[in-house]
Amino acid sequence: MTQKHRVLVLYRQSLFTQGLQRLLETAGDFEVSGVDLDLEDPVASLREINPNAVIVDADDLCTASKELLLLLLRESPSVRIVCLTALDGRVNLYRHEQTPLTRGDEFLNALRSV
Repeated sequence: MTQKHRVLVLYRQSLFTQGLQRLLETAGDFEVSGVDLDLEDPVASLREINPNAVIVDADDLCTASKELLLLLLRESPSVRIVCLTALDGRVNLYRHEQTPLTRGDEFLNALRSV
């Protein structure tokens, strides 16, 4: 059996987060190891879960002047970060790539390749 990708979701919108969890768990090779809706202490969540990937709301990164991204990378330089926005179907991978996505399978493939 292959090891699952451990994912931490840092996203304020609970309905969107629930859908995202369902999509990841249904895919079979992802494990949502934690969800932090309030973003009070994302570093504590990162330390506790030690995920392979972190999914964050791109809007939170913009409003926080990218401090959240820097905190996460400082704590865990090898973690893969995916910035996601529900508004226009974009996924921003940490390496400053921007990929327009319209389907769930496109998102899963992008997350696997990060």
